[in-house]
Amino acid sequence: MQLEFWTKLLFSGLIAVSCSACSKPGEYREVTDADMSPVEDHEHMHTAPHDGILLELGAHEYSAEIVISDSDPKLALYIYDAHAENPVAAKADGTSLTVTQGEVVLKPVPQEGEAEGTASQFHIEGPLPKDVSYETIHGDLKVVIKDTPFASHVEPRGDNADHDHDHDGIEHANEDEPHTDVPPPVTTTTPAPTLTTTPMPAAGTSTP
Repeated sequence: MQLEFWTKLLFSGLIAVSCSACSKPGEYREVTDADMSPVEDHEHMHTAPHDGILLELGAHEYSAEIVISDSDPKLALYIYDAHAENPVAAKADGTSLTVTQGEVVLKPVPQEGEAEGTASQFHIEGPLPKDVSYETIHGDLKVVIKDTPFASHVEPRGDNADHDHDHDGIEHANEDEPHTDVPPPVTTTTPAPTLTTTPMPAAGTSTP
């Protein structure tokens, strides 16, 4: 009988220890390899399908790509979805591109199945403004998609991008250049006055 009592007691203790090892809300648990995995970064980059300048339209709603070429068309514009994978038709008369060298006249090139008055591709009509290239282009693109207007600023591609240009009349100087036009600080500190002391008269003498 006593053996049976101790057997039940030992069995109950093992159950208690097993349950205490179970993970409960608010309790610590062992860190696994899965916990050490980096959190997925949602700020990912997309690849320009034609190796051009890829622009974001809206809050990651659509994309646009500007392609500059030595052959005709000298400049082409492509409108895509947010991930730059599928073409999206934009309003033909609501699409414009203005660069610092002048306005680029875009001609809509509708693709099969696109509604009248819309296009997902646009080609430059007329000559490309002088000195416009991937390294020098600065401007603004305006697009209307499903009656919603979008705008995006165009800057040079890759390492050739700089900020020594004018946005709406406000010039932003290149941060890498020294600001030589800033005057030196004005010195306002004046020398401290010199203190003079009068010798005390010797004992037994009177001051005149």
